[in-house]
Amino acid sequence: MKSNLTSVVLAATVLLFFSCDRERSNPVDPQSSVLAERPSTPTGLVAQDGVGRILIGWQPVEEGDLAGYGIYRADQSNGAYEFVPGDGDSTLQITTGKTTLIDSLGAPGTTFFYRVTAVDTVGLISERSNFVGATVLEDMVPPETPLNLSVIALENANDRVIVRWTVPRVDSNGSELSGLSGFVVFRSENNTGFVAIDTLASDVQEFVDSGLGALTIYAYRIMAFDEAGNRSQLTPTQETETRGLQVPPNLSAVGQIEQISISWSGIENLDLLGYNVFRSTRADDGFERLPSVEGSAFTTGQTAYIDSNLTGGEILFYRVQAVGKNGLLSEFSSSVGTEVLSDELAPGVPNDVSAVPNTNNFNQVSVTWQPPTRDATGGELTGLTSYNIYRSENTNTSFVLVGSVNANIHEFLDQGVEESTIYF
Repeated sequence: MKSNLTSVVLAATVLLFFSCDRERSNPVDPQSSVLAERPSTPTGLVAQDGVGRILIGWQPVEEGDLAGYGIYRADQSNGAYEFVPGDGDSTLQITTGKTTLIDSLGAPGTTFFYRVTAVDTVGLISERSNFVGATVLEDMVPPETPLNLSVIALENANDRVIVRWTVPRVDSNGSELSGLSGFVVFRSENNTGFVAIDTLASDVQEFVDSGLGALTIYAYRIMAFDEAGNRSQLTPTQETETRGLQVPPNLSAVGQIEQISISWSGIENLDLLGYNVFRSTRADDGFERLPSVEGSAFTTGQTAYIDSNLTGGEILFYRVQAVGKNGLLSEFSSSVGTEVLSDELAPGVPNDVSAVPNTNNFNQVSVTWQPPTRDATGGELTGLTSYNIYRSENTNTSFVLVGSVNANIHEFLDQGVEESTIYF
């Protein structure tokens, strides 16, 4: 009985061990074979503090089917790490195919922690590496001064200057340029103080300054600034003089009978074409250009102009502007004004009046005369508009009006006479 019992116990023992070995041969984790094929975990992870960013680097994983690396970031070493997207395929949790990453951040003074994984071409992801941490540094250094400032006055416009410069290459201490945000343009007019006239984005390297005065010296300086508010030194001054024409000087206006005579001094400029004359009923506004009497696009090529056919008693104001080639214009002169005089004097008597009967028609008399050259008092003839012709029959006293002609006509054919009659 004992031997049989011993055999049964031994058999039971063998069966137990056999069952245990069979259970061990079946994997507990159904994906253990897949996990065994996962990429190796990256090693050598380091993180470096930086201004507005953190630089991360690690040792490459030497596997033929490697697709890239996934970067994970947290604000605590034992916190929840979140995937950091980059230039890789985010759907596969790939941040980058490189072994470095610049993580640009906008939280100066904050420490961040990182872990990295390797990802293969079938999407298997390694275990995450150990964490490393680094701190985003505050930007305390301004950019270097912008380079290569130049200013050019446009040749075909007297009110514009082009300002150009080159973006700084580094920060002012020679370190890598960080956080460049934009530029401020400063301008001085005729050696007065510099004032800021515009703020531009960091990718702008040209500024067109318009609405400037002609023949004026403008100087410029540029300052760069970064996202932290650090400002560079101003560039050295560069200046230019705008093109244009001088303002015609010595403008005067003289009131005359039913007209005003305007005159001014000419300017010396090879680009000069002529002058525009403007008139207004006010000294400060409402000026309109007077038409040309010479068929030009400007009022006159002379340094004088007669504004005629005016009403006596009007007070009018005038300005003059020089006109040049390529659309160049001077500034307006200051205004001058005067009053139009009323014509209170009669013209002088017409001269050399003659009356001759028509030898072919005895019922007609041809009357001719020469126009007067002065007013009745001997002054300049003004406002002559017409002639009236009067006739008297057989006497030199009883005259009646028989006709009228315009001032440019100096003859009259009287067709209402009778033969053998004396007319005056």
